[in-house]
Amino acid sequence: MHRGQLGKAEKIFQDALVFYEQAQNVSGQGNTLQHLGELYMQKSILEEAEKCFKNALIFHEQAKDMLGQGNNLRSLGRLNLLRDQLEEAGKNFQNALKFHKQAQDVMGQAYDLQNLGGLFMLRNELDEAKKSFQDALILHKQVQDVLGQANDLQELGRIYMHGGQLDEAETNFQDALILHKQAKSILGQANDLQQLGKLYMGRNLLEKAESHFHVALKFHKQAQDMVGQGNDLQNIGRLYMHRHQLAEAEKYILDALSFHTQAQDMLGQANDHLTLGQLYMRRDQLAEAEKSFQNALTIHKEAHHVLGQAKDLQELGELYMYKDHLDKAEKSFWGAFEFHGQAQDMSAQCNDLLNIGKLYLHKGQLVEAEQSFHHALTFYKETEDTIGQANAFWNMGELYMHSNRLDEADKGFHNALTLHKVAQNILGQAAVLQSIGRLYRDKDQEESAEKSFQDALAFHKEAQDMVASEIL
Repeated sequence: MHRGQLGKAEKIFQDALVFYEQAQNVSGQGNTLQHLGELYMQKSILEEAEKCFKNALIFHEQAKDMLGQGNNLRSLGRLNLLRDQLEEAGKNFQNALKFHKQAQDVMGQAYDLQNLGGLFMLRNELDEAKKSFQDALILHKQVQDVLGQANDLQELGRIYMHGGQLDEAETNFQDALILHKQAKSILGQANDLQQLGKLYMGRNLLEKAESHFHVALKFHKQAQDMVGQGNDLQNIGRLYMHRHQLAEAEKYILDALSFHTQAQDMLGQANDHLTLGQLYMRRDQLAEAEKSFQNALTIHKEAHHVLGQAKDLQELGELYMYKDHLDKAEKSFWGAFEFHGQAQDMSAQCNDLLNIGKLYLHKGQLVEAEQSFHHALTFYKETEDTIGQANAFWNMGELYMHSNRLDEADKGFHNALTLHKVAQNILGQAAVLQSIGRLYRDKDQEESAEKSFQDALAFHKEAQDMVASEIL
């Protein structure tokens, strides 16, 4: 709805509310206040929306309207999410589900489960999120709600992608796309294509990814979705960064920032600043990079986005390491570790511990470095992260090389290589083989060293990582 249409709708609802008050129609008042609350949510007038939903709930309680109460509670939960009130949102969604079950409203239950799934994803509770979306999908199939099924499949695709299950993710996104086409949902198709583009980028299928991002951008334009367009432009910018086309990447990311700013999308703006910081780091424009990371951190703080702040601090830590500002780097890495702990993101905490270990290694604090690497390895084993374990062994190998403990280094590197093979991580194998080559060279085993370097070069070529190949 455009702003003018929202104004007209508000007047109609207000007039209807007066009529129902005069007629002492309790259900009518409850339903009208629910509609007004939804309208105020669209206008981002959250206090008025909350007032309407709570008053609607009172009227629906008086009328013993279980369906109405369920709808009011779900809307209050959605409002809680906008305010980052996750605990309150969870209670409201669960209560909404209880009322919709009592009212035998299958559609209502399905959408409550969808909202709970979204909440669990925000909390990084992916098993619970997966179950909620799968349950929602079953209910949406029962009532033959094509659009609901499509949205469930899209969310399941995101969960699989987050867990590295790319084949399952692709199947879900493709199925969602088919159903969104059937439902004639332009916005749904745009979001499916955007997710498929991200998936293909993760597989290094860059042409396929770019094609999907551009089609997604076209659909988001048709749907007049400024946030969606901003996200598409941001993804295209990241793709060009992956291709080392930094001038083109910067243009797309700045365009994304413009769209996210117009749409008042704080998280979109923060992520644009974060990406710009990464780009400036690649160009060695350290002052611009630091400014961008600090801008991202400021916005993520305003939005109370814990994971965003953690990522910003992680990037700042790496920047300060590069500038040899080691105290600032250490403070940033520990800050990231703390925020990742709040978000219960153990995998990210492992990465923080690796960074802290590298920092201690750089400082010559070898005991502390080894402790951090071992701590990270323990976390990675708990989360069953094969690549993470490989990286921990690799870093321990580097530490043992630094300490001239060459046999232990050899063992660490070969453990890392085995795990990267299991994970089919080509670039990981290449990096470890470079380290093994240096180790053999230090041992004066020139023939073995040359073979390791050649194997590393072959893996880099296979991964089409031309920059790494040139460095070798």
